[in-house]
Amino acid sequence: MTNFSKLISTIPAIAQKYRIHLILIASLFLGGAGISIFFFLTLPNLDALTKDINEDLTIIYSSDGVELGRIKSQEYQDLALASEIPDWVYKALVVVEDPYFYAHSGWNLSHNLKNLLFSYDIKSTLSQKLARALYQNQHIPINSFIGNLKVLFTALFLEWKFSKKEILHHYLNQASFGGAVQGIKAAALQFFNKKTQELTPAEAALLIGMLRAPTRYHPIKAPERALARRNEVLQQMVLAHILEPTIAASLIKTPIRVQNSIIHFEKPPWKAPYFLEYVKKWLFRFAKVHGFSPYGLRVHTTLNYRLQIHAEKAVAQHLSAYQQLLNHYLKTKGVPWEKDPNMLWRFIRRTDRYKKLKLLGYSENQIIKEFEKVQPMRVFQWQKPGYLDTLLSPLDSIKYYIPFLEAGLISINQNNGNVVAWVGGIDYTFFKYDHVGQGKRQVGSTFKPFVYAAAFEAGYVPCDTLLNQPLTIIAPDGQKWRPQNADFDYGGAVSLRYGLVNSINVVAARLIQKVGTEKVVALCRRLGIEANFSPLPSIALGTVDLSVAELTYAYLPFTNGGLKYPFNVVSKIENIDGEIVYEQDSTAQRVLEPKIAHTMLELLRKVTLIGTAGNARSIANLPYELDIGGKTGTTQNNSDAWFVGFTPEAVTGVWVGCAERGINFGRTELGRGSFMALPIWSIYMHKAYNDSKLGWQVNKKIPGPDDFDVQIDCYNDPIKKVIPDSSASEFDYSALIADTLQKQ
Repeated sequence: MTNFSKLISTIPAIAQKYRIHLILIASLFLGGAGISIFFFLTLPNLDALTKDINEDLTIIYSSDGVELGRIKSQEYQDLALASEIPDWVYKALVVVEDPYFYAHSGWNLSHNLKNLLFSYDIKSTLSQKLARALYQNQHIPINSFIGNLKVLFTALFLEWKFSKKEILHHYLNQASFGGAVQGIKAAALQFFNKKTQELTPAEAALLIGMLRAPTRYHPIKAPERALARRNEVLQQMVLAHILEPTIAASLIKTPIRVQNSIIHFEKPPWKAPYFLEYVKKWLFRFAKVHGFSPYGLRVHTTLNYRLQIHAEKAVAQHLSAYQQLLNHYLKTKGVPWEKDPNMLWRFIRRTDRYKKLKLLGYSENQIIKEFEKVQPMRVFQWQKPGYLDTLLSPLDSIKYYIPFLEAGLISINQNNGNVVAWVGGIDYTFFKYDHVGQGKRQVGSTFKPFVYAAAFEAGYVPCDTLLNQPLTIIAPDGQKWRPQNADFDYGGAVSLRYGLVNSINVVAARLIQKVGTEKVVALCRRLGIEANFSPLPSIALGTVDLSVAELTYAYLPFTNGGLKYPFNVVSKIENIDGEIVYEQDSTAQRVLEPKIAHTMLELLRKVTLIGTAGNARSIANLPYELDIGGKTGTTQNNSDAWFVGFTPEAVTGVWVGCAERGINFGRTELGRGSFMALPIWSIYMHKAYNDSKLGWQVNKKIPGPDDFDVQIDCYNDPIKKVIPDSSASEFDYSALIADTLQKQ
């Protein structure tokens, strides 16, 4: 018998002799396996950790390569990317919370056994803290012996699955900083109104110090303890060679400056935020129609960020000064809402606070009492730093905001339909309503070019004449309409050229009578205006409500030979693998004959030379050789001021007014489009043409058709005085403000 056979024959005897031991070993193995399976099945949801945030992240770029913003799904939008957390923050976290983090595998045996048996508190390692945070964030109870075992098992699993750096990153995203503030990104915004990567060492030290006991070291509820804890963390950072001793000594002497959660507001996370909101909605609609996720993409927009900055600065420069004029005018005329008691209620009903209280069942009287409660509040102001921390009731804040002039501006490249600048308001943090894409206001005389273009299509020419005399028009519904000129100046017959260049109301009213409102409306539809409006003769004077984007877009064919391009905000979309999933369509459609388009172009040039926009150059000293044109617009009581202007590079529309139409300059000259809106365009063009990196050429011209033979100059027209040029390089408001205040 071989040795192998002998060994086989002895197995039954050995098994019989050690059967108890074998049973015990098998039981322990099966029990351990069963327990492991049990704990594995009760692991918390790790989707927030295992999913690559970058796959869920859509990054949006400008046409000149600037990152404008990022979009994450609701589940991941509050998570900071690993790259957004400074490396020294990770180091400080380890030093303060788990000095042996890199030496252990998830738990410290002696420490954990003691806690497991006696305190039910396993929080000694960062891996275990992450495990506990995951259970707590998912509302899974763990305050028991079994719960602590789950935490231990999860910590070991996390150590096996993730690198040490990943565990630190995940913990900072999952940790509680008190109340509903979860994750370092939310904490940075809540307490310092900053992005995570903008945290200073002192601010990060405070947040890391809070992790041990968020309530105990809360900087608002317990400022003294929070200060002592922050300084303790700074000292530990020095001992760990993370921070220079001299820097730490200086930081220790500084007080804690936090953003009180009561008056907390979030800075817009994006550049060009109004534009980005529009792009986001566009992207979600596009993705839904084409059946793919809007996340994990690289979206290249048409917006030029250099132009965007110039546009934003132009709006701020003009309105910050012009606001003084309106404030003084309103002060002399009395409080607006005393004349119109419903004005405040209109504002109150628009607020989120009102809507929430309504849902909670509050009565109107109860809501008023809530709106009268004084509280800490941060409000917008033009003076630096751009806001004011104060004590106001919500009702007082409404009264504060009602008189603010607001604005909307959009620039579109007329040769491809690309939006290159978009300013939807004066400050996205405080005024989130987008006056470019959302708001619709009466457009006033900026509508008149559509009436004249329809007339030229019907066979009229610029030197045809109409009476500049009052008239009465009876509408189809029997109502009488008697249009009047803004300056109440009337005369004999004037040319159509004169009527448009000087924006004479009665000439436009007579012209639409001859052409027919149906033809004007049909032309508007061809040019891209989709808004519904009644085909009444009064539309000749701009009683139509349009958005800044829609009105400006309709002007493009006047400046490019009669072509309409798609309204483009996105040029290209790539997925995470670099594959192109969308490219813009720049196919042109002819909507005007070239001669008609160029006739309109020439007349709009005249408007900025000898017409209602004759101050277009002098405001910001634009060069005489620069090819410009445009049309002003002003509505009843100066509630809305408009200017749509062009150069060879872009067509730009500007609107200025108050959110409440009842707040205005009345009938004073200061409320006209040439004074309220046009300066923004002029200052903007001054900045753009003086930016060498943009490469805009002053001598560039918009060409006309070779066979253009339409007579533009009509020599029998009256001569109106033109505002002289100014030698100032930028519009100087000081004299205008002083003169206005003196007169009033």
